[in-house]
Amino acid sequence: LELPHDPWAADVWSVGVVLFTCLMGCGLYSSPRDSAFAALVAPGGLARCIEQRRRQGYGKPLSAGALELLSSLLRPQPRERPSLE
Repeated sequence: LELPHDPWAADVWSVGVVLFTCLMGCGLYSSPRDSAFAALVAPGGLARCIEQRRRQGYGKPLSAGALELLSSLLRPQPRERPSLE
């Protein structure tokens, strides 16, 4: 990830994690050292994480808009995330 730390971009990431939890009914990962986190930040990782949770019985199919919003909030590179503005 990029340095120096951008607290606003980190807040956007956090909104994505909370939104994922609300939509899927389960957590996205336990910690940044969790293997689920590594899978999430890999290319196509969000879609795989959602599919894995669906196979585990969590959540319902997401609309295209919800998936687009989640993927924008959970971009690994902070500069690629939307701003809070």
